[in-house]
Amino acid sequence: MRDDQGKHAYQMQNEPEPEEAGQDERAEHEMEALRARLGGEPAAAPGEPLERRLQRVEALLRSAPMLAPSPDFAARVMAAVAAMTFPHMLNRRLSLSLMLSMALVAALTLPVLGYGVASLFDALSNPATLNSLMALGVSALGLAWGLAGQFSSSVQTLVHESPMVPALLTTSIPLGMLVGWLVWYLLDGPRWLMQRLAA
Repeated sequence: MRDDQGKHAYQMQNEPEPEEAGQDERAEHEMEALRARLGGEPAAAPGEPLERRLQRVEALLRSAPMLAPSPDFAARVMAAVAAMTFPHMLNRRLSLSLMLSMALVAALTLPVLGYGVASLFDALSNPATLNSLMALGVSALGLAWGLAGQFSSSVQTLVHESPMVPALLTTSIPLGMLVGWLVWYLLDGPRWLMQRLAA
């Protein structure tokens, strides 16, 4: 495409051959006739700046008459759209059993959802229920904080009593990961995964 544009630009810049002079003259007459039909704009001078030429083209485009489409244009477009086939949509036909099962699931889910929403609004409007829920949440947070404190204290005592445990943990975890990857690789893991992804 770019080579064709380059050849076209090269041909436009060069002088016409003697046998092509008649053709160029006829093309120039046709262009003059077209300009006269569009509004009588004179031909651009050879030394005219590009900005002026662009303004002239813009004026031509603005003054060109607007043509309405043919009366059967919309009907032809709709007929072309209707003639299109969508194979991936044609393969997705819903069966009767699937539609019935979806209707049954919707019929069972809607009452449960309605009851849940009604219970939630009832709980939010009752101060005693809100108080009990807040107390339950605070006690759960306190229990979790206590368990985290006990775990950290037990880890600290373990580190103070046997300082080799953290060093063993920091070396055994990467070694375990390396052994697991090696076993997975030797058991044809990556190739099996790539075959599954490609299928």
